[in-house]
Amino acid sequence: MNFYCRILIACASLALFTPLLKGDDLARSKNPLDLSQQQIAEFEAQTRAGDYNACLRLTDYYLLERNDPRTAAHWWEVLVNLGNDNAIVEVGICLMYAGDFDAAEKWMLRAKEKGDPLADNRLQDLAKRRDQTKHAPFIHAHTLQLLAPLVFIVFLFTGQFLDGRARSRLTTDEKTLVVDAMSRRGEWVFLAVLLGVQTLLSYQLGDPPWLSPSFFIVILAFFVVSALAAQRRLLRAGLPAGYTRSLMLSNFVKFAGILVLVSDIFIKPKS
Repeated sequence: MNFYCRILIACASLALFTPLLKGDDLARSKNPLDLSQQQIAEFEAQTRAGDYNACLRLTDYYLLERNDPRTAAHWWEVLVNLGNDNAIVEVGICLMYAGDFDAAEKWMLRAKEKGDPLADNRLQDLAKRRDQTKHAPFIHAHTLQLLAPLVFIVFLFTGQFLDGRARSRLTTDEKTLVVDAMSRRGEWVFLAVLLGVQTLLSYQLGDPPWLSPSFFIVILAFFVVSALAAQRRLLRAGLPAGYTRSLMLSNFVKFAGILVLVSDIFIKPKS
């Protein structure tokens, strides 16, 4: 596998595993919202007795830890049935998070009728969420962030396949010319310096949001310039026209893949 492929696979691995590793770090940290089964039972009993704070703690667990807004809505409704009007809007909020906008609106309007000062703001939030749902993308941004490196790898190996198939048709002397034209030791030095600079900046600046995009953009520019220079050297070597055409196609496929990878950096998932 040539120099460019090693660079690009390293970039793809970084783009693919960095968000996963960050998520794993979060998962390993102790979550203060987590509850034991005994605590859940205690908070449920206190909620049935009308304890607002216990219900708040219980529903935070279901909303933020279990991602189960419907169960959270159920426990707020228990308080409503006990005569706590402050819990009415909370039922609507949970149902909004569950995506049941019609039911959420009914509860929020009911809270507004009771004079809840939060109801108007929550109705505005509901309208915004409805609008966002209508204009939601076909694929969520989080999904795109994980798919982009995989798509890139497919493009990369497709380009490698085309390159390898074209080289298999060359004579031994022509293959030697290809190896000589592609050999450039200075590229390794540049990559090592670039990685060192990125590591140093990340350590000194605390991994600012612009660092990784800048790194990938520099890698992209380096790949394009290096690939064009190598292609020019191969064209000057007097290789068969069929090979040079396959080389151009291979480089185009790899370049399309790295564009997908770099564009992934600028996708901003919405919470």
